[in-house]
Amino acid sequence: MRIKKRIYFIDYLKYLFFAASLIMMACHPHHPKKVLQSPFHPENYYATIDSLVKSISADTVALANYLALSVSTGDKYAEMCVYDKLGSYFLRTYLYHRAIGYHKAYLETAESLGNILYQIRALNCLAYDFSQIRAYDITAEYFFKALARTNKCEIETQIELEREKVKTLNGIGEIYLSINQPNEANIFFQDALQLAVDVRNPEDMAQTLKNMGTVYELNKQYDSAHALYQKSLEYHIKSNSVSGLNNCFWHIGNLYMIEGDYENALVYLESAHVSLLHTSDRLNRLNVTISLGEVNIKKGNYAQAEVYLQNALRVSSDFSLSDYSEKIYFHLSDLHMMEGKHALALKERSLGDAYAVIFNNEMNLSRITMHRLNYEKEMKVDEMNMLTRQYQIKEEKTRKALTITVIFILILILVIYILIQYFGLKKGKNQKNLQLEKTKFEFYTKISQEFIIPVSILIGLSERLKKNLQDNNADHAIEMEMISRQSETIFSLINEMTTLNNLQQNKKVINANIISYLRNLYECFVPMVETKQIDYIFSSNVSEIYLDYIPEYIRVIMHNLLNHAVTYCKEYTNITVSIHCDRKKNVTPLKLYTTELASIRKVFYMFLISTFL
Repeated sequence: MRIKKRIYFIDYLKYLFFAASLIMMACHPHHPKKVLQSPFHPENYYATIDSLVKSISADTVALANYLALSVSTGDKYAEMCVYDKLGSYFLRTYLYHRAIGYHKAYLETAESLGNILYQIRALNCLAYDFSQIRAYDITAEYFFKALARTNKCEIETQIELEREKVKTLNGIGEIYLSINQPNEANIFFQDALQLAVDVRNPEDMAQTLKNMGTVYELNKQYDSAHALYQKSLEYHIKSNSVSGLNNCFWHIGNLYMIEGDYENALVYLESAHVSLLHTSDRLNRLNVTISLGEVNIKKGNYAQAEVYLQNALRVSSDFSLSDYSEKIYFHLSDLHMMEGKHALALKERSLGDAYAVIFNNEMNLSRITMHRLNYEKEMKVDEMNMLTRQYQIKEEKTRKALTITVIFILILILVIYILIQYFGLKKGKNQKNLQLEKTKFEFYTKISQEFIIPVSILIGLSERLKKNLQDNNADHAIEMEMISRQSETIFSLINEMTTLNNLQQNKKVINANIISYLRNLYECFVPMVETKQIDYIFSSNVSEIYLDYIPEYIRVIMHNLLNHAVTYCKEYTNITVSIHCDRKKNVTPLKLYTTELASIRKVFYMFLISTFL
């Protein structure tokens, strides 16, 4: 009743989730990629389905009812989960053909859903089912299909994928062990071990190490086999697997029996037998029972051996395990032959032959090899396709890089061309400016020379006329004085123009003590100021300042300043040249000023020279 309620509840959740999805899609038509964060998210729904199916996995009636409900409602995920559990149930009860049927349905449903991970799981289940009936060629076919899909699969749950691949590789290796090809098996076990180390799952590590131990056992490397079985035993203890633990005991006991150490063999085999007595793992228990019968035969305990073998025969007959019945009858035949019961031994040998499964190793090996070649061929095709895609991507990247490079080179050439044109125009402009300056200089020089001669003549004539007219005509004397002054003014202007042109040509920069140079320029005007009885002072707070300057510029500026100061200052006034260096601001002001004693009127000139000390 509770199971039916849970089934109805899940069905209710499914319809509610569907309705909620429609409502959310209608409310958000412009955001189709938005993920619905709600209690009815598909991941939550799948987890609920998994939990429900797991809880009823031992009840075939409940599973059948839920399967019918899932089919009627079109719930493929629930249908797939039920097929998986039904197949596993019939596998545990040794009804292999029914297990195969449900696992095939499991695979078909997974393929319809397009879920690669579940497809791989279904293929592994089918391969294991067929291995139980010793159809190793079909087993190999399913395992190689699973392996091919694991290589193509790209899912978020990478760990789950790698675990399935470990199972697949171990399964293929076990097939080669079954047909007595240990070296081929070891190739797949090595790959499985590497993946199991990456996954870090104790159960996968234990299974892989046990299989590798079997390889060493078949190659008669018993020490290595013992070490691997012991390591596998440790991992089974970590994973708390009773079935795996007893399976290791069985392998170790068989290994001791092969080495002739029957006492240790009995210890491990009896431990496994006692542990498995009250469990549902009948297959492992059957293997241990047969091995106990065999070791007791070797020890000569014929009565005890027959008890074990008869118990094993009864179990194999109940579950129609013909391959085990074959093995048991052969051991019973050997036992009765040693006891001298030849007729019974012959009868049991005949029964063993009757139960023998027609199994041709060479035929199976050829079929398995064919499946392996098909797998490798498919992988080669996929690899070629992948290499082709990589080559195309590389070619595309190369083409883009080449295009970008060409564009960059063209832009670089254009920039270089523009710069060449720019600097060419700038150079031409500078040359034109220099030529213009030269032309101006030549023009001014020529004009100045042309003006100097007539102006000099005019000045001379005006002086002569002033002397002649000074006594005779006072009015004409005043006019001649005006002509003389204007001529001197014109002459002075011509000299200044010549000086400026000379300055433009003489731009030599020197590095020297400017205080000393200014003092020399100052001393040139001492005779003039002494004539006018002017108090002439030079003041500086530093004795040396070395800097870069153009001497001709400084000379012209100082000459003009001092000349004007001396010209326009009256007698008994003051002219001071003051230099003050402020080292904090790296500025040196040069001050020239005059002060009249009778009045407060001042004439102030300043020239500022800035430099880094």
